[in-house]
Amino acid sequence: MFGGADFGAGFWDLVAGGAEKGERPRALIDHSIGPVWEANHVWLIFCLVVLWTAFSTAFASITLTLFVPLTLAALGHGRGPGSPRSDHRKLSAGK
Repeated sequence: MFGGADFGAGFWDLVAGGAEKGERPRALIDHSIGPVWEANHVWLIFCLVVLWTAFSTAFASITLTLFVPLTLAALGHGRGPGSPRSDHRKLSAGK
């Protein structure tokens, strides 16, 4: 749904600069992408649960076929802006 926002935030986070120079832009990126990031997770979980409960045979086939890509996605899941691993204490301290 908001894939463009996720990719855009990731790109700007990548080119924000070093630790000191990029601190302020990264805080802004984290603050702006947070709600979009969480909305994406709600829809992803909803779709997976519906697929699992309503179409269990299709769910089994899809997850077995896509095991490696889904595992890599799950490992990298908590690494982006707005994730629980992001440091939001700096942002809230600046308010």
